[in-house]
Amino acid sequence: MYRHNGQRSGSTKTAVPTELSRQWEVELACQPSQPVIVGDRLWVAEKDAHRIRCLNATNGQDVWSFTAGGRIDSAPTVHDGLVLFGCRNGSVYCLRATDGALVWRFRAAPDQRRVVSYGQLESVWPVQGSVLVLESPLYPGRTRLSVVRRR
Repeated sequence: MYRHNGQRSGSTKTAVPTELSRQWEVELACQPSQPVIVGDRLWVAEKDAHRIRCLNATNGQDVWSFTAGGRIDSAPTVHDGLVLFGCRNGSVYCLRATDGALVWRFRAAPDQRRVVSYGQLESVWPVQGSVLVLESPLYPGRTRLSVVRRR
């Protein structure tokens, strides 16, 4: 997930050269979330376009994209070959990381009530923030998902 975990403790020991050069550039439809990179893939949410894009981290080429039912305001979480994210339509989505296919969608909102916010239709109970994956203390070896809200 963005910055590795819920505490945002991500870091790297990679040395950064003093002279940098642009490797690639890609045009996005609107303001993006923070990118998440795992291996040779980069995932980013195009917030107002309702879209998650997967790019090749080496050359910026599109691998796949997925359009959700509302705005996505935070970076997706990548875990065990899955891409997880909350959506302002009141749902949490789970996609297959390899091709963007929908694995499941969970409606977290208690019903389908909608409101117009910043010119877009969304749930009265939007799912904001990143999805946090934790190991379950009740069932060792199993994981559970939590939504982390920004403060």
